[in-house]
Amino acid sequence: MPGGGIPHISTGDLFRANISRQTGLGKLAKVSMDAGNLVPDELTIAMAKDRIQQRDAENGFLLDGFPRNVSQAEALDELLKTEGSKLDAVLDLEVPGGEVIKRIAGRRICRSRSAHVDEVMWTRSRGGRWKSSNAACPMRSGRRQSVSRPGRTRTWRSRPAP
Repeated sequence: MPGGGIPHISTGDLFRANISRQTGLGKLAKVSMDAGNLVPDELTIAMAKDRIQQRDAENGFLLDGFPRNVSQAEALDELLKTEGSKLDAVLDLEVPGGEVIKRIAGRRICRSRSAHVDEVMWTRSRGGRWKSSNAACPMRSGRRQSVSRPGRTRTWRSRPAP
């Protein structure tokens, strides 16, 4: 397991895993996500608690995206207290505001995925140059893909980065 033998626990991965396994929590989370809403704290906390209590996390874990607010932090404190454990460290990453807006906007555009559009897509501009885009929702049709964006549609073919 990468990271020195401790699991990387990401809220996004938790949501996707629970949704794909069609757990009760996953079904409830999918309803919120499909409506364009945040997954409620109660569901996020329950998924995180379940994951932290799995056997591979007995010797430690790395939380990614949890807790995101005071309610989740209080729930994590209570869980750690119950387990007789504590956090060793906290990393606070500073991200430029423009990057945050770009990522959030990408999540709001693609409703068909129940998740944020995180792959980079390459499109050919009129001048023949390739440019990347990650804020569109691809709709597959054979070898070509149509990229839907507010007010326009483009057709593109997946390519490795130039």
